[in-house]
Amino acid sequence: MTWQYLSVMLVPAGSPRQRSPWPLDGVLNYLLAVKDLPTGESRILNISGPDAATYGDFVREYTRHRVLRRWLISVPVLTPT
Repeated sequence: MTWQYLSVMLVPAGSPRQRSPWPLDGVLNYLLAVKDLPTGESRILNISGPDAATYGDFVREYTRHRVLRRWLISVPVLTPT
């Protein structure tokens, strides 16, 4: 990922959207279990763990594990342009 080389990053300010991290083996076990559900019905299956984190939380945790220093600047809106 190219963002791992950035020393300053823009992150959404106060983003209410949080994600729940799951270990890879947990996701694989979940997918193996739901493949046996009956077909023909439209449904949404949500995978979520007990913890919730924002994008900024994920970046901070990643940089902590990689022993990197990053400045995170919160901005009200992020766009690809």
